[in-house]
Formats: sequence, structure tokens, C-alpha cells
Amino acid sequence: MPFQVPSQPQEQTKEQQAPIGKVVFRNVVGTADMHLPTKLELSKLAAKLPNAKYAPKEHNSLRMKMNNPDASVLLFTSGKMIVTGLKTVEDCKESAMRVARRLEKLGYAPRRTE
Repeated sequence: MPFQVPSQPQEQTKEQQAPIGKVVFRNVVGTADMHLPTKLELSKLAAKLPNAKYAPKEHNSLRMKMNNPDASVLLFTSGKMIVTGLKTVEDCKESAMRVARRLEKLGYAPRRTE
């Protein structure tokens, strides 16, 4: 059954009408795919990247901490990543780009797509 929109606007309760106060973003999470032509060798990358840890028995990704802004990155062999712990979308994009630049310096060829 397709999604249906009510024909009449519904009444809002007092709780729905009440102001919610200041909205604060504490944890923006983003994903990115670098469209790499080859698989990443996570064990080798862990030795070459600062603040990186690869424990295949715990998780199937390389975990990396980044500073300025503080972020946590999960990097997968496919070239996909999850960036978390940021306060803005812009910081999330910048952190993903920093990871891509680091991989480029190590000989990988990430492709930027929008």
C-alpha cells in the first residue's frame, strides 16, 4: 500500500506545539565510498596511518581516531568508511576528505563523486 497523505491537516497536541528549546548536534555520522579500483589492505594501513588500529577478530574494519576536529573513522576493505563523532556536516565531509588524501599519499586512488 503506498504512503497516503491525510487530506486535512491534523490537530497537534500541546506537546507537539510546545517549543523544544535549542537543538544541539552532538554526533553527526556520515558514510563515504571512495570507489577504489582495488581492495584496501587494512593490516598494512594500520601500520602506516597514525592513530589506526586493526583487530580483525574484533571488527572487520580499521578504526582510526582523528584530531581537529575529533572524529572516529571505520575504514573497510571496499573503500567505504563511516565517520562519526562530529558536530557539523561540514566537519564530517572534511574528515572523510582527509582520510581520502592520506590514502592517496599511500598509493591508493580514491575517486571523488558527488
